[in-house]
Amino acid sequence: MAYQTSADVDELERRQQSLQRLQAMVCEAEAEIAAGRVGPFNAEETMHAVQSRIDKHLHRDAP
Repeated sequence: MAYQTSADVDELERRQQSLQRLQAMVCEAEAEIAAGRVGPFNAEETMHAVQSRIDKHLHRDAP
């Protein structure tokens, strides 16, 4: 039988707090989608937008 140290308990509490924050963020995002304020996340569009911004940044910094 393994005993938990106070460090183990502290780590578990930190992880639970992180999980609670993530759950709250998901609930908030779902409410925003349900209200029609934002659309569902589209990973492909996001990656394209990020790549475009990186490309623009690199071209600005090029000699």
